[in-house]
Amino acid sequence: MSADVVARVLLVDDDPALLDALSEALSLRLPSVVTDASEGAQAALARLKVAEYDAIISDIKMPGMDGIQLLSHARELSPDTPVVLITGHGQTDLAIQALRAGAFDLIQKPLDRDYFVAALLRALEMKRLKRENQAQQAALLEHADTLERKVQERTADLEQALRAKDEFLSLVSHELRNPMTVIMGNAEALHRHGDRLPAEDRAAALTDLRHGTKRLMQLIENLLVMAKAEYGIQETEPVLLDKLIDAEASWHRQFSSTRVVNVHVEVAATGTVCNPTHVGLVLRNLIGNADKYSPAAEAIDVFLTRQGDEFVISVCDRGRGIPAREQELVFQPFYRSRTTADVNGMGIGLAVCRKLVGLNQGRIWLSDRSGGGSEFSFSLPAEPAVMSTDSDAPELVGQSAVSAS
Repeated sequence: MSADVVARVLLVDDDPALLDALSEALSLRLPSVVTDASEGAQAALARLKVAEYDAIISDIKMPGMDGIQLLSHARELSPDTPVVLITGHGQTDLAIQALRAGAFDLIQKPLDRDYFVAALLRALEMKRLKRENQAQQAALLEHADTLERKVQERTADLEQALRAKDEFLSLVSHELRNPMTVIMGNAEALHRHGDRLPAEDRAAALTDLRHGTKRLMQLIENLLVMAKAEYGIQETEPVLLDKLIDAEASWHRQFSSTRVVNVHVEVAATGTVCNPTHVGLVLRNLIGNADKYSPAAEAIDVFLTRQGDEFVISVCDRGRGIPAREQELVFQPFYRSRTTADVNGMGIGLAVCRKLVGLNQGRIWLSDRSGGGSEFSFSLPAEPAVMSTDSDAPELVGQSAVSAS
């Protein structure tokens, strides 16, 4: 149907002359209505099976199948299509029978063309309203289905969030309790028996205090920085990465007197623009992980290289390593590798690293280290000459940020 055609009507009669007259009358008065003519009810039914009409106009008196029988079949094929029947003068019984069978309207012969057109317009309007109502109902049902799906998805998200919150609180509570127990126990022992404890025991208690404090500080710092990152708080400034790495290595040595941390800088210019607190915390987490999972006699190596438009920082250990199938999973919150299940931790440090590296337009990955162990690497965009390396340069951003943490 073309854009200027608003309706299609089927005319049914056994009189070809009447069909021609009705078609001509409709084409003159309703040029936007297309009419199809059928001589007899059987021919009309054949059309109804292959085409859709907005209205049907049929004579009642026809040989073979009459208009009332056609009405019954039409309602089965197209229940919403109105049928207007034409009756002869004085055919009251047929008229009543037609209305009971569901005819939309009756037109008596001889035909009044104005009444005929008006009846057809009413039928077409009813068809249009039914079509609009069906479309609106379908739209409402689709909208209701969409809302229901969204409610179900939102409910599932909330349930998952509640489970994650409960798990998170349980893990945080457990992780906070462990270092606090160590700190309180050793502090109480030193307070009550410090003077009477052998020097070796006092040194061990102080070492436990320092390690417990370090672990507690790192956990709290991870949680605080992660919370700020979730709210999109991002402050960047020029940073010399070699100085920042040295500062984090020095911070680690304060709490690990036996562990050697070697820093290898393989580029001349190391300036970039980033959030030094974020990058410092990533380094602290990665160096802390390497310390936690490495044999006591093995050193940690930190490499700074440039690869194209990126700086790549790699923290390498000689620990037990992570299976290839788990190397991507370890960056998910709360995930603990089976190879590290015997070491305390809640599986949040590497997830924090991935979040913070992403906020600084970088990426992070894990690979096996040649000769054994793990190699955690992350990248940062390289910015040329963002900070001078002269002796008169101002205080290093990385050092001041670390000392304040």
